[in-house]
Amino acid sequence: MRLLKHLFILTLLFSLIQVPSAASEEKILALMSARVRPYLDVLEGFKDEVDYKVKTLVISEIKNFDAAEQIRKIKPTMVLAIGMGALEYTKNATNLPIVYTMVLNPESVIDGKKNITGVSLNIAPHKFLRAIRDIVPDLKRVGLTFDPRKSISMVEETWFSAKSMGIKLTARKAYLPENVPGIISKMSKKMDVYLMLQDLTVTSPETVKFLMESSFKDNFPVFAFSSKYAVMGALASLQTDEFDIGKQAAAKAKKIFSGTNPEDVPQSPPRKVILTINLKTAKKLGISISKDVIKTGRVIR
Repeated sequence: MRLLKHLFILTLLFSLIQVPSAASEEKILALMSARVRPYLDVLEGFKDEVDYKVKTLVISEIKNFDAAEQIRKIKPTMVLAIGMGALEYTKNATNLPIVYTMVLNPESVIDGKKNITGVSLNIAPHKFLRAIRDIVPDLKRVGLTFDPRKSISMVEETWFSAKSMGIKLTARKAYLPENVPGIISKMSKKMDVYLMLQDLTVTSPETVKFLMESSFKDNFPVFAFSSKYAVMGALASLQTDEFDIGKQAAAKAKKIFSGTNPEDVPQSPPRKVILTINLKTAKKLGISISKDVIKTGRVIR
């Protein structure tokens, strides 16, 4: 009789325990624009920091992708948008909190929506200029080209940062990739360093090829935003740490899940950057870089 009583109590207790459905466990829907290494690194960094279940979809791998339909099907409580395409797809598809990453100039996409926050790809201009000055201590003149339809806010920030550091910034507008070589040729004697911006108009393959050739011909170093350009011949580069961007995004997600409104979680630039120095290029250009600076970055010999 006592055994039957115990079995009844255990059965009652198990019946009171609610097992969550698979849909309710899907706390976060991670949307990636494409399956590329930087985006995967962001996702890994994000998962490293959170205990929530994450469902991942790659937009480029889904025919006729419909963000609203996927959100209705999966029923997440938040969306992690990795890449510009992912943010574009989701910004109007849901009122759920959206945390974006790997997006350049996100303000042009968000349109003031209060359910969106995240970590941009925009490295603060003063970090670029300080890194350049560490490598070229007597830096006085920086040149760049840009498309005002894409990069005007970044150029304005760079101008103010340069002015505060006593650096003269020469910025020339280019509306088409084919305009860039002629502009660079005219600028080459008026700058100590050329700063590459993340601007598709001025970083076409043909433009980059011309820029690297001109760098050695006219003896001016190039400072870039990705180590792939340092490999191609730029003197140095400063780029984001995608794994750490994922960790930053996770911190924002945690704040939102703790009850903070997305609009009260500030959008932010990447907090960690990686310096790469090409010593072969430095030697060709006759630039001596201090050992202390070399120790702070990755080195191409």
